[in-house]
Amino acid sequence: MRTLVKSELMSLLAGGALLLATGGLQFAVHGVTIGETSFVEPPPEYLGLTIDPRVIQRLLGTRLVVSDLIWIDTMVKSDTLHEKAAYTALYRAFKSVLDLDPDNIIAYYIAGSYLSVVKDDVHGATAILLRGAEYMEHHPYSWPMAWKVPWTLGYNLVFEENDVEGGSKWIRKAAAMPNAPDIVIKIAMHVETEKGQLEVAERVVNDAYRRATRPEEKKRIEAKMLAIGLRHELVDLNERFQAYLKSTRAGAFSKKRQFEVFRRAIGHGGRDMLGRPLGVNDLGRIEPLKSSDKR
Repeated sequence: MRTLVKSELMSLLAGGALLLATGGLQFAVHGVTIGETSFVEPPPEYLGLTIDPRVIQRLLGTRLVVSDLIWIDTMVKSDTLHEKAAYTALYRAFKSVLDLDPDNIIAYYIAGSYLSVVKDDVHGATAILLRGAEYMEHHPYSWPMAWKVPWTLGYNLVFEENDVEGGSKWIRKAAAMPNAPDIVIKIAMHVETEKGQLEVAERVVNDAYRRATRPEEKKRIEAKMLAIGLRHELVDLNERFQAYLKSTRAGAFSKKRQFEVFRRAIGHGGRDMLGRPLGVNDLGRIEPLKSSDKR
């Protein structure tokens, strides 16, 4: 076995010390969450918040080791806190990982998706995903599913930031990338429509649900899935309603009567998936009735 050079030995020692620190912090956090040490002040939530990437980058050979340790620590502890704010501690921990390992394209996707879909850190998700999407435009990458970074960025901009134009641009860029599936290319062709945007949302959220392992995470994602499903149901129903009005003389009726004859024609019960009664608003669109509209 060859003799370790000084720089390699320093890297191993630094990595080992950080691994021990990570284990100690995680053990303490676990104790706090189950009430064993509730009288002790909790340790820093994420290892990534206790390390300055600028310092680590000066230690030859330790950058990627520390990046991996921070990543593991962050994912293990990510269920200990749900912050209702932008640029959360979780975002800052993920940022530390990417400061140390900007080539980690998969990390941009996982971190951005998790922040957006599970943790509701919309602005943090945009920052991470935008950084990854722009990085790939100027650097080579090998991950065959790298199209998921701009794809998820597009979802986050459209549905969470209400930036339809900006989000649509990134979805089209995702469709133009190598290995983008045919369905992504197809959706990108009509992403400016509400139905196209809902198809993007369904696929991003369903993908996040498949990767989720914790009950609380699944519960949050299921709430988003339901909200998207409700919107999609209304979009489909309104498309059929407008087609029905064009193909019949029902447009001459009052709006209430229009909806009655339409739902009977298609066998619809007149309520959405939550059991809320539906009606036609002043713009001629089907939507859940407000309390004041119920008669």
